[in-house]
Amino acid sequence: MPTILVLAANPSDTRRLRLDREIRDIEAGLRRSRHREAFELRSVLAPRARDLRRAILDHEPTVLHFCGYGAGDAGIVLDDDDGRAQPMAPADLAAFLGLFEETVECVFLNACYATPLAEALAWRIEVVVGMEGEVNDATASEFAVAFYDALGAGKTYGQAFDIARVAPPLAGLAGAALPRLHRRPGVDDRGPSIEVRPRQEIQGAVRRRWWVMFSMTALLLAMTAVRVWDGSTGGGAPPVEETSPEERRLEILDLILQLRQSEDPTARRYVGERLEGHGAEAVPELLRAIRDEVGTTTDAMTEQAITSSLRFDLGGLFASLLSGQDPWREGFLGSAVEVLGNIGEPTVTPILEALEEDSEKRDRIRERVAALQAGGQGTIFDLLPLLGESQRLGMAFWTFTSVLVDVGRPAVPRLLDALDAPQPLVRLAAVQALVALGEPRDEIARGLRNLGNDPDDEVRMAAARALAALDSEKSRAEAPVNVEAPEVGAGSPGDP
Repeated sequence: MPTILVLAANPSDTRRLRLDREIRDIEAGLRRSRHREAFELRSVLAPRARDLRRAILDHEPTVLHFCGYGAGDAGIVLDDDDGRAQPMAPADLAAFLGLFEETVECVFLNACYATPLAEALAWRIEVVVGMEGEVNDATASEFAVAFYDALGAGKTYGQAFDIARVAPPLAGLAGAALPRLHRRPGVDDRGPSIEVRPRQEIQGAVRRRWWVMFSMTALLLAMTAVRVWDGSTGGGAPPVEETSPEERRLEILDLILQLRQSEDPTARRYVGERLEGHGAEAVPELLRAIRDEVGTTTDAMTEQAITSSLRFDLGGLFASLLSGQDPWREGFLGSAVEVLGNIGEPTVTPILEALEEDSEKRDRIRERVAALQAGGQGTIFDLLPLLGESQRLGMAFWTFTSVLVDVGRPAVPRLLDALDAPQPLVRLAAVQALVALGEPRDEIARGLRNLGNDPDDEVRMAAARALAALDSEKSRAEAPVNVEAPEVGAGSPGDP
């Protein structure tokens, strides 16, 4: 059975990527594919060099998929023991993976600037897919999901690559010219070896399945007839009562408690799916749980900030929290973000309303700090509670903005409207979420330009940075690029 091993590396000192979402979408695509029973998907989060070695030894993958950051000539970026970025050189990784060339058929490098590593690997591995330049998260994820959709349908690696390359443009995303397919010299195009059951066996399984369904239908009809007969004689079972709103609320609270207490990713994913089933009813309780979790986890941050600096800088605090260097990314807050993102559009309005309240709180904090500083009374004991409150607001802001990004395109219309909101924190969240989503680029750019004279310094600076990032990405997308797949010559693999 072909095994797909996914390595997802997003070190704490790099910008946050939605790698968990990419893994989930790949898994969902394989689960619904025609050959879903023929593939096994394994994933390793935050891999270190030794985790890479152990995972390949344990699972013997057919396809090795890496998602995260590429470093050009420095290779790819894994985690070190402290969770920080540790590049792995192309020559070292090629030498290591070459030891498994009998089992590893394909390496997929879903990271920016992966061409040097892809060319080094193509001498030892049959098929290597890599990104030639910088690619945004949405394009990279759409390309990867389409690639594995095609493999699940029984396509070869080359066919899967061609199908995946046209997937981003069909979804309205830029960067389709960046992926490159590198093939070892002398290797013909093929796909993973899928064990297909004989037609007679499949027909037999279908007949057995229909027989079971027919038997269960007959049993249900018989039970219904007995129930009707009992009801006509006055001895029927009492009608089934619908679950009351209070009972559903208690169930939601119980699931949230399980989500907060569980440390097992699989268990959290199962509980999260049950919460998603409650839809919009779960949103208010999840938002309250997020605020409670933020309140209980910021005390350590407050103490560290006080000991490191007595200077109160709310703008710098927000910038650090938005940089992705958070220790709770894989815990309850990360799971809550994923659940709310999957619930989708019903979460947008409650989150913007919560940000309206937080914006007023932030203004009050600033006024109190300014009064203390003006009166010369800003001692450490006066600023300590204010710093704690600002950190709670900052962490809640980061979490709520992450949810808006996870909701994706359904949130865009409300976010564009939020650029005109009277509360600066709402405008700031809209800017951060829209630039992360990136599409529709022209509408987002128009909204950001309108913030050029915003009275709030943070909003104005964030809009300027976001507009510069969009313009830079547009310039790269419009630059002429050779879109033809490279031919393999007698020199190095992958040279055009």
